[in-house]
Amino acid sequence: LGLDERAKLVLGAGYGDLRKGFDLFLQAWRAASRRDRRVAFCWIGALDPAMRTYLAPEIDAACATGRFLLPGHQEEVAGWYCAADVFALTSREDPFPSAVLEAVSAGLPCVAFEDSGGIPALLRAHGAGSVVPMADAVAMARALLALLRSPEPGGRARLAAAVRREFDFAAYAETMLHTALPDLPR
Repeated sequence: LGLDERAKLVLGAGYGDLRKGFDLFLQAWRAASRRDRRVAFCWIGALDPAMRTYLAPEIDAACATGRFLLPGHQEEVAGWYCAADVFALTSREDPFPSAVLEAVSAGLPCVAFEDSGGIPALLRAHGAGSVVPMADAVAMARALLALLRSPEPGGRARLAAAVRREFDFAAYAETMLHTALPDLPR
C-alpha cells in the first residue's frame, strides 16, 4: 500500500454512499489525521457516483496525502482485513453487516455509531470495540485512535475465537433447520 511501516491502518468497507457513511469515514480520517500523522484510512468498495462527485475536492485532497486509500471494489477481502489494525463502521443504518463479522473474525476491534443497527450490541457483548454517538465523526476518530494506541494483548485471537464460537455457520444452519423441522433427528 506504500505506507510507512509504522503506519496504523483503519479499514472501512462497503458501497460508499450516504447510508454507509462514506462521508463520515472521510471526516473521521480528517479528525484522526490531525491528531496522528501515522494513521491511514482505507475504504474497500465502489463509491456512489453522486458521493464521488459531491466530495471530489475533499477526496482528492485526502488521497494526495498518501494516507487515504480508495482501492475500489475488491473480490477478495481477507487480505485487507488482515492488514488492518481496526475497522470503522460508519454506517448510519445497517442491520447486521457481514463486514463487521469479517473484521472481528480477523481479530479487528471495531468502532460503530450508536443506533445504527445490531452491531453496537455485538461490540458491547463481546468487548469487540467501541460505540460512539450517531454521526459523530470526531468521536469516531478518537475511539479509533484509542484502540490503535492501546491494543489488547491477544485481542485479535480472542475476537476471532468469539466469532467462531458465536457465529458458526454450521450451527446456524442446524438451528434454522431444527426451527423449521423440530422433529428432525439431529
